[in-house]
Amino acid sequence: MGKHAYLIMAHNDWGLLSKLLECLDDERNDVFIHIDKKVRFAPSMVYKTKYAECVYIRRKRVSWGGYSQINVELDLLSAALEKDKYSYYHLISGQDLPIKNQDYIHYFFEQNSGKNYILFDPNAEKNHLVEERLQQYHYLQNAIGRNSGCLIPLLERIEFLSLSVQKKMKVNRITNCPVRIYKGRNWFSITYEMARYAVSRRTDIRKWFRFSLCADELFLQTIAMDSPLRETIVDNSLREIDWDRGKPYTYRIEDYEMLVNSPNLFARKFSTDVDATIIDLICNKTLSE
Repeated sequence: MGKHAYLIMAHNDWGLLSKLLECLDDERNDVFIHIDKKVRFAPSMVYKTKYAECVYIRRKRVSWGGYSQINVELDLLSAALEKDKYSYYHLISGQDLPIKNQDYIHYFFEQNSGKNYILFDPNAEKNHLVEERLQQYHYLQNAIGRNSGCLIPLLERIEFLSLSVQKKMKVNRITNCPVRIYKGRNWFSITYEMARYAVSRRTDIRKWFRFSLCADELFLQTIAMDSPLRETIVDNSLREIDWDRGKPYTYRIEDYEMLVNSPNLFARKFSTDVDATIIDLICNKTLSE
């Protein structure tokens, strides 16, 4: 079984990112990191890996819900594909941690070699979530995101008016889309073959999702289901994420037993500001086993 590539999207909490890198620092891994261009950062601010090669890709400004998120995910995949032929490519955020040690994680994927772990939303069609995100053109989503500033209210108003006009004119981009659109979670663990296939469809991804809302939860599911690899997909992201207590919930010390006994391999999210102790405990356990 070959090496794994970890693809990290980070924008804050360098103490947590340091812990994450420490947990991934294994000769069987390489790590590819994108840091949002909007923030001040230098590699010297975080843990320096000793065994895993750590590659920082060219920084871009990322806006929540905008196409910039997809762009960065594809950049990370492309950088890893150019570097080596990894067995698995794991997309995680800088607010995640592995909750199993590296021996366990590598053994798991050896036992499930060839499977692609991508989570789908079974209620997306019933709740019309795809239509909401794709039907009209969200021209300003990249500029708005979760940004603040004096221009944001004006941009939000323009975006609202644009969407209202499009709805009255019965604009429907889905009608012209040649594939069925699927929705799920953007965090994944995929094989070399699936990673290469997704990057090869970058032109189609841009054409279909450039002016969509939160399409980072649409593009890989759609491309994967339109691929010759669809039979290898497992509807599971292997991530412990709590959407009942938050958006998502930030784990605390009282969640420790649940996390270490979870069947999943990774968890999000954590914060040194909310509870640094749970981060230390999780890292110490995965590093000592």
